[in-house]
Amino acid sequence: MSRSTLVALAFVAACSGAAPAEDAPAKAPATAAATGSWDPLPPVVATVAGADITAADLDGAVMGEVIELRTKLYEARKGALEQMIAERLLEAEAKKKNQSVEDYLKAEVEAKVTPATDADVDAFYAQNQGRIRGTIEEVREPVREHLTQQKQGDAMKALLDQLRKDAQVVVKLDPPRFPVEPGDAPRLGKKDAPVQIVEFSDFECPYCGIAAKTVHDLSVKYGDKIAISFLHFPLPMHPNAPKAAEASLCANEQGKFWEYHDQLFANQRMLDPLSLVRYATDLGLDVAAFQRCLETGEKAKAVEADVAKGKTVGMSGTPGFYVNGIHISGALPVEAFSEIIDAELAR
Repeated sequence: MSRSTLVALAFVAACSGAAPAEDAPAKAPATAAATGSWDPLPPVVATVAGADITAADLDGAVMGEVIELRTKLYEARKGALEQMIAERLLEAEAKKKNQSVEDYLKAEVEAKVTPATDADVDAFYAQNQGRIRGTIEEVREPVREHLTQQKQGDAMKALLDQLRKDAQVVVKLDPPRFPVEPGDAPRLGKKDAPVQIVEFSDFECPYCGIAAKTVHDLSVKYGDKIAISFLHFPLPMHPNAPKAAEASLCANEQGKFWEYHDQLFANQRMLDPLSLVRYATDLGLDVAAFQRCLETGEKAKAVEADVAKGKTVGMSGTPGFYVNGIHISGALPVEAFSEIIDAELAR
């Protein structure tokens, strides 16, 4: 295996990620301060008939595009930085052993990884037969190569992790941030928790239902170290979502937001007005007070305010999360959140 292939393998092993799944993807937001001086703007970008158009006005008008461009810049920088770190670590370690990087990697990775066995191939084929075209014998060698490369990737990641630890690598490239002030939104956890997560969600969005399980798992895993605030972002294609959002705030008035939240996500296809009242009854709420709150629409403005707040930070789809201002888009697994939360806790 060539040096370029091995170094690429090292880079992939060190920088794996998961793709989001959401109704409509939204990119990670940023502020000019967070991204440095790559895109300096004067405070006032134009004056028309004596009235100023500010940089904030301009960015607000194209927030989605600004967020996407700043995110792409950060991701490009991060990818290049991670590859530079990997290459320098490998070069330094190879030099200590008076070896070329190619020889060092062959000794530390290739020589220590045994090829996938027939039993490994058979097990993989059995688990993925529905997605593999061809008989086991037709695909045996390609599958063996795939599994062997996977093992090499795992070995490379372990090697790089150890080298990073030994070299005390400190990465100071900060991801784009856009702080979202949740105000008096329902919060799971303490207001002074070191990691504050703001969630924008839609009770009728199926991916938000998946994310609700992730939120629960995160709260169990991290306890008082995190707090999760829930803001509403009902999407236009979900006709029952706005009223369901109002209903959850009516339940919040009686101290039952999260219990009602769970009921709504457990019954996403039954969010009609009668069902909303039935869930209040099931939870032992004061139903008369709940119905007055719901029927008068007194919580509609609060929902609209959440939507407006989401739009100012580029929200366009759900679910969307801001972890200490770092945006996560989509129903990603706990591990994707943990990577960011753990880094924030270590700061």
